[in-house]
Amino acid sequence: MQMGKNAYAVCASGIAALLLIDGKTAHSEFAIPLIVHKDSTCNWFPKDSQAKRLQALHVIIWDEISMQHQYGIEEVDCSLRDLRWCDKPFGGISVLFSGDFRQILPIGNLRLEVKDCGNASTGNNFAEWLQCVGEGSLQESDISSLDISDLNHFFSENPQAGVQRVVSFVYGNVNSIISDESTEGLAAYYKSRGIVTPLNSSVHDINTTLLQNISQRQFISRYIDSPNEDSQNTVPEEILNAIRVP
Repeated sequence: MQMGKNAYAVCASGIAALLLIDGKTAHSEFAIPLIVHKDSTCNWFPKDSQAKRLQALHVIIWDEISMQHQYGIEEVDCSLRDLRWCDKPFGGISVLFSGDFRQILPIGNLRLEVKDCGNASTGNNFAEWLQCVGEGSLQESDISSLDISDLNHFFSENPQAGVQRVVSFVYGNVNSIISDESTEGLAAYYKSRGIVTPLNSSVHDINTTLLQNISQRQFISRYIDSPNEDSQNTVPEEILNAIRVP
């Protein structure tokens, strides 16, 4: 990485790992056993090459974490603590979990009677709770405290002003850069930086703010308002344009 930090990008499934730059599955990168249980550990030794890479690791980005088995995550946590001789979570490595928690299904008994299906109040409650988790509406405050070294952080009472400040810090004067850089240089500039946020609604706000800062002529291409021509059920264009995934 450009900051001189070693990072791993892993995912719960091989298909999703293909979407990450240099991404691998968590089972491959951390040597998690295929069959996990409460007392299992990762299959590496303190002196092998994989363990040496993990000892020098600073950041783990773990995607589709909601699809990972609980014991697999606990195995990595315990194994890294032992390997790095550090009792902090994951041996002191900064870990970023990401994934859609609305994909999690409720767990029930193997035997399910008909009356249970008709009175599935617990399932409805779970669905409502899961929807709130996925939309981020359960948290009571946007303010949180992070103890991370070598990281610039700030707090803004005005959300819009905070977004503008983040965009300006990351991308600078975009109009000046567009005028000075070639197409290749501009692509390299945008590729070297980015803003990570957990909610799609925040992504929309950041993209809108960044586009408003650009004085060049904009070309808008809507991909969500193009229904399949073969579809028999026509969806009005104004409804498609109003779709906002949280």
